[in-house]
Amino acid sequence: MKNILFVLNKFPNIGGIETVTTQLANRLSEKYNISILSTEASLDRQPGLKNDIAITVIPENTFALEKNDLFNQYLSEKKVDVIINQGCNENITQLLFDKKLPDNIKIISALHGQPMNETVLAKQFKREQIIRKKSGISKYLKLWLNHYGQNAMCKTARKKALSNQKKLYQISNYIIVLQDFYINEYALKYHIPDIQKKLRAIPNPSIYGQSPNLSEKKKEVLYVGRLSNSDKRVDRLLKIWKLVEPQCSDWSLKILGDGEDRNKLETLAQSLKLKNIAFLGYQNPEPFYKSARIVCLTSQTEGLPMSLIEAQTFGTVPIAFECSSGISYILEKGNSGICVPPYKMNIFANKLATLIKNQELLETLSQRAKTSSGRFNEDVIVSQWIQLIES
Repeated sequence: MKNILFVLNKFPNIGGIETVTTQLANRLSEKYNISILSTEASLDRQPGLKNDIAITVIPENTFALEKNDLFNQYLSEKKVDVIINQGCNENITQLLFDKKLPDNIKIISALHGQPMNETVLAKQFKREQIIRKKSGISKYLKLWLNHYGQNAMCKTARKKALSNQKKLYQISNYIIVLQDFYINEYALKYHIPDIQKKLRAIPNPSIYGQSPNLSEKKKEVLYVGRLSNSDKRVDRLLKIWKLVEPQCSDWSLKILGDGEDRNKLETLAQSLKLKNIAFLGYQNPEPFYKSARIVCLTSQTEGLPMSLIEAQTFGTVPIAFECSSGISYILEKGNSGICVPPYKMNIFANKLATLIKNQELLETLSQRAKTSSGRFNEDVIVSQWIQLIES
């Protein structure tokens, strides 16, 4: 029986990569010995992870030291055959690159974002920095700083991303992207000449089977995810809801999740005088998917967002900014959900209000979403992983 090691930056933790890791680890443990190694933990135990799957947390600044070679010692003790590098964190990739592992250890690196999303996030981060500057700065200086600051940060982020991916390509037997289109996009943006040699497309699986009953639906709009303005941009959703709420006063918006910007978002909701809104913190999303009719996503960038895939299995209709081809892929270019040009908030608000008011459209998209979710069947995707591990 092969020994599989998942390596990632933060685990146990709440997030998309951590949820997918839990799901794959549980299923692969039916065939392999599974262990998990991380450099940071924010929880005592990962929700949903089988109790017999061991988690080891070794602080990054400890196990990166050459003289204190805990990592190689760990690999030897566990007799690791395959390393799954989840998320391809820059520091973990550097560690794997520096260690020069034995040839008999296979490395599968799984990217969970849109190729070169580092530059998108860097640009957004710089924009927020400028916005936070004191109001004494003239608007012209602010615009100048915004433009050139973003460009400088994008160049730096791009340079670091190219360096990281070059190392990743060297050490990995396979690199997993989330959909077929990302293979060409990855090769183009990271200057990879031979895409057939190492690149493979495997989407993340849904943890839910298709729901047989849609009768539990209520007049609810849902957001599920981390409360972070740097990438998830939930602040946009609140401003959109401000435009929609007066037209649909019998509908409510439920915010499911937690994060560093929760207090800011709750303050923003109060300042916008939103009435039909609830911040519910981190909870099992299943009952909320069952009851909500619509799920919203207003992120700056996404890879293949699990909240949309999961929502579709319950016939909950997604509406999202088309910030990556991953969104288009899930929503089948608008056939099983609504794609909105990024980041047109007025258009998003109009489309959301139209969807709420048009029962026939809502029912049609609900059925299509449910059918579409079959592409992310867990059994099919786990079998693709097994084929890769055994190849």
